[in-house]
Amino acid sequence: MLKVGYYNGLRLHISEYDPKVHEGRVLCEDGHLLIAKRGEVRMHHFSHRSGEGSNCHGSEGKTNWTLFWQ
Repeated sequence: MLKVGYYNGLRLHISEYDPKVHEGRVLCEDGHLLIAKRGEVRMHHFSHRSGEGSNCHGSEGKTNWTLFWQ
């Protein structure tokens, strides 16, 4: 899971994410837009938009678990 993104060229940990300031402005290392996932059930993390970042440096891509459930 991606815990760190980049905002204005500076590292931003998911715990520091503020939707009023950062929404739509956080990028991965390769410059793809990230979405903050901050629910109450799963661990907080960033993710790529659907269809983006599959070959991204920081992305693990689809795991066997993901493929199984799809």
